[in-house]
This record gives sequence, C-alpha cells and structure tokens, in this order.
Amino acid sequence: MKKILLYCFLVAFYSLHLFAQIPQSADSLASYLKSAPKDTNYVKALNDYSWLLVEQGKYNLADSLATQSQHLAIKLHFKAGEYGSLNTLGRSAYIQGMYPKALKIYEKNLQIAQKYQLPLSTLQNALANFAMINQLSGNNEKALEFSLKSIKIYENNHLPKLSGSPYDVAASVFALQGKIDLAIEYLKKTLEIKTRDQNYRGMAISANRLGNTINQKGDPKKGLVYLKQAEQYAEKVGYMQVLPDILINQSNAYRAINQPAEDIKALKKAEQISKKIHTTHQLGAIYGNMGQYYQHQKQFGLSEEYLRKALKIFEDIGSLEYQGYLYQALTEMFVDKGDFKSAFLNQKVAKQVNDSLLSEKQLANMNELNARFESEKKEQQIKLLQQDAQIKEQQLAQNKFWLAGGVLVLLLASAITAWLLNRARLQRLQETLALRNHIAADFHDELGATLSSIAIYSEIATHENGSNSQKIQPILKMIAESSRSTVTAMNDMVWSIKPDNDTMTTVVQRMKDFAIPLLENQSITFEFITNPSIESLIPDMTQRKNIYLIFKEALNNTAKYAEATHVSVHISYLNKQLQMLIRDNGKGFDTETVKQGNGLKNMQKRAQEIKGHLSIVSAPLAGTEIKLMCPLP
Repeated sequence: MKKILLYCFLVAFYSLHLFAQIPQSADSLASYLKSAPKDTNYVKALNDYSWLLVEQGKYNLADSLATQSQHLAIKLHFKAGEYGSLNTLGRSAYIQGMYPKALKIYEKNLQIAQKYQLPLSTLQNALANFAMINQLSGNNEKALEFSLKSIKIYENNHLPKLSGSPYDVAASVFALQGKIDLAIEYLKKTLEIKTRDQNYRGMAISANRLGNTINQKGDPKKGLVYLKQAEQYAEKVGYMQVLPDILINQSNAYRAINQPAEDIKALKKAEQISKKIHTTHQLGAIYGNMGQYYQHQKQFGLSEEYLRKALKIFEDIGSLEYQGYLYQALTEMFVDKGDFKSAFLNQKVAKQVNDSLLSEKQLANMNELNARFESEKKEQQIKLLQQDAQIKEQQLAQNKFWLAGGVLVLLLASAITAWLLNRARLQRLQETLALRNHIAADFHDELGATLSSIAIYSEIATHENGSNSQKIQPILKMIAESSRSTVTAMNDMVWSIKPDNDTMTTVVQRMKDFAIPLLENQSITFEFITNPSIESLIPDMTQRKNIYLIFKEALNNTAKYAEATHVSVHISYLNKQLQMLIRDNGKGFDTETVKQGNGLKNMQKRAQEIKGHLSIVSAPLAGTEIKLMCPLP
C-alpha cells in the first residue's frame, strides 16, 4: 500500500513539476519547445508562445504554430489544448480584421466548451469572445445575448477572474441603443473588476471604452481623463494593439473641445502604430476619423479621400456598424461642402445599413434579454436569501428557539412577497420599456428619414434658386409629397397610441374613413362586412397599429396598380383568431415572378410582429386576395 501511495505521489509530483517548467517569456518558450516531449504540456506551451506572437503582430507564424498545436491536441484528445489553440487563431483573425473567419473560430470554440463541459471559466471566456465578434460583425442582438450569458456565469459562480470583456460588449450595444447611462454603469463595473485583478491590459481596454462613452454623452473633458489613463495602462505593459483605439477616441475628444493640433497628432500616432502591427480594422477607423478631421478644417478633398479609404476597408472586412458611421460621415461632409445631391444619396445608404444593423424587432429582443437578465439576477439573490433563511431555520430548530423560528418564517414570507412584487414591478417596467421603444422606433423609422430628406431637398432648392428654375419645381413637389407623408404617418402613430382607440370598433371605423375617399376617387365600388363578434375585441396598441397599416397598404396597392372596379373587405373572429380578407377584381399578378417591393415586405413584417400569418393569392386577370390571420384573445 505504501508503495502504491509513493508511486501516486511521484506521478503527481512529476506532472506538477513538468507543468511548472513551462516558461513564460517568448524566448524561453521558444527554447523549451525545441526539446520538450510532444505531450499536453507541449500543447500548452505552444499555445502560450503563439499567443505572444499574436501580441507582437507576427500573425503568420502565430497561426502556423497554433494550427500545429490544434492538430496535436486533437491527436492527444486534449480538448482544453484544442480550445487554447483555436482561441489564439480567433484572436489573430479578429485583430487582423478578418471578422467572418474569427466568427467561425469562436463559434467552434464555444461548441467545444459546451460539448465537453470544460471549466466554467473557459465557458465564460468562450461566451465573451463569441459576443465580442458578433458585436463587431453587426449582430448586436446575439452580442447582447451571449455577453449577458457570460456575465451571468461570472457573477453566479463567483469566478476568481473575468475573462474577455462581456460587460464592455453589453455596454457597446446599450450605447448603440442610446442607453448611455446603462452603458457607463457596465463599463465602470468592468473597470472596477480589472483594476482589482491588476489586469493592466483589461484596464486599458475598459478605461478606453468608458472614456469614449462619456465622450458620447457630451462630456469630452471628463472622457479625456479616462482616455489618458487608458494610454498609460497600455504603454505600461506594451499593449500596442489597443493604443490606436485609445488615440482615435482621444482625437474625438480633442475635436469636441476644439484642439485641432492635438487631434491630428493623436491620429498620426495611431496610424503609425496600426501600420506597424498590421491592424487593418483600426487603420480603417483612423482613416474615418482623419476624414472627419479634414472636414472640420474645410479640406473637403482630403476628407472624402480618407472617408472612402476607410469605407473600402470596412466593406472588405464586412463590418456593417462602421459602414453605417462612414456613410453618415460622408453625408455630413457633403452637406458641409454644399453638394446636397451626394449628401442625399449617402444618407439613403446610411439609413439602409443602420436599419439592417438595429431593426425594431432586434431592439425589442435586446430589451427583453436585458430585462430577463436583470430579473434572473434578482431571483438569484432571492434564492440565496431563501437558502440562508433555511440554514438559519435549521440551526434555530436544532436549538429549539421556536420564537426565533417563527420570526424567520415571517422573514421568509416577506422575502417571497418582495420577490413576487419585484417580479411584477420588473414585468411592468419591461412592458413600459417595450412600449417606449416601439414608439421611439416608429418615430425614427417613419419620420426620421422623411424629415432628413425634406431638409436636404430644401437645401438643394435653396442652392438652385435663381440659377435654374426648372430644377426647383420637381424638388418642391418632392418636399410637398414628403411633408404630406410625414403628416399622415404622424396621424397614424398618434391614433395608434391614444387609449380612446383601443377597441376593434374604432379600428374598423378608421379603416372606412381611409378607404371610402380613396376608392371613390378611383371610381371603385366598396363593400365592407364585419361580424358582430369583433365589436367586443380590444387589441393592444401594436396589434391595432399593424392591422390598420396592413389594411392601408393593401388598399393603396389596389388603388395604384390593380385597375379594379370593386373591392370587398370582410372581417370576422373565430377560435380566438381575427381574420381580415381583402379581395379585388383587378388585373392581378403572378405571385411567383413578381418582384416584392417594400409595401409587400412591410405587410409581411407587420403580420409577423403580431404573430400573425399573411397570405397573398393572385393570378393575371383573376384579381387579388389578401388574407390576414392573427391571434386576438
């Protein structure tokens, strides 16, 4: 028995000794790898070495060694080693701006961590990395989902160290949504964690992001304090990769407080570092900021040149977020220059990119994710309280302190009551937040682009006035049409928000008020049939808005394109389903070959938003039938 114990001790000692022999510096790692046996410690050392090479900007060599490490780890069935090699490959791809490649690598690493039940610290890191690359790729909904999962694992399991930057990713998404105070709260949390751990690299990243977010809030002097701290942290540990980002954000702060000499100095230093370490995405951001710097200096030729160079980089990378910023920057530059036609064209593209980046549905989903995360945090705290109460109750029961036990029961009941009240409060907050976001998104989508277009049309008209009167008339016509469209959209939104209009009867009346003058003007006869069962229905704001707007879009299409002489509308209610049937006897169309415009797409999108189903049946010379089915309890 003693021999067996001695043998086990020696094996354990030998294993620990081997692990302890893995060096830390790049030179000593390179020397160690020349003679070390090809075992799991070799894989760990090779991963450490390739990671350091990435930090030094030697990406090709790092990728080659990390790939060797991956193959050896697979051969040894060493999943933690395989994870480490992929982590290096993912970081290398991300730093070089190869986001699609990094996304695939980080997704595979997350699958490995989950499938093989690697330690919770590894899973937390995998979730953080996957969140980060999704945010950079423009998928903010996924970024928020996985960053909150990473934070949950870190907080609930009291992990000793935070890996990656999940708080920072969540903060970036919150800032994009306009929730600047919430973003600052998350960034202060991560800076506090990394300062406690004396993680200077992490401190540099978090102080940089915090300073930049405070800049966005409109306090560049305070933001600059954090940005200078971030620069000091990065230089203290030679963290070159983050320095260009810090300097870019410093230039924004200097521009805001009108210090152009410091502004361009920071950008030139950032450009020099970025070229040295070959960080493509940072170089794109630097060129974008240079474009804005030269715009402020009224050097429009240089401004456009740098903005176009930046745009080319981010189109190649596939970063939608930065493309949206750059098209908006081009719009502002052309307005400043007086080239309103180019401004209008770039603004249209900017809106398309930004709409795809953060749709109304994504906003709602992200708000739900955050509300659910906060709710689960509260529930976790209450569970801990309940567990503590149970332990105390057992102790008191053992000592037969029945009076104290009774008090404990009351406390527990109070905690449960507080939990129930807290859940109800969170639910009400979530509903209120969702409603506010719906209204804000509607005003942004329906009115923002139209009002911006009116402003640009007006600038063009002012510019052309007196030089070419023939060009002014169509511009004025566009202004009038856009204005009418804005007023109509405003009326529809106000109507959908007012609580006086919360019955299906008022929805039907508004449908008739819209349809009768529209169709009579086209000499189209109109038949409107409603089942009495719908009179008692009370749809919520989202339902009545979308039901009405689907009806309105369908009638507009009929009046414009169908060449119909008769339209019938039938609305009924059966088995908790509202059915709206719109038929016309017009020329119809081939549903297989017709190109779906924004109108038909919007109708489908609105039906999905109320969990409904929209079908369109049509054929040449056979009229059109549009049928909406949606649940309405």
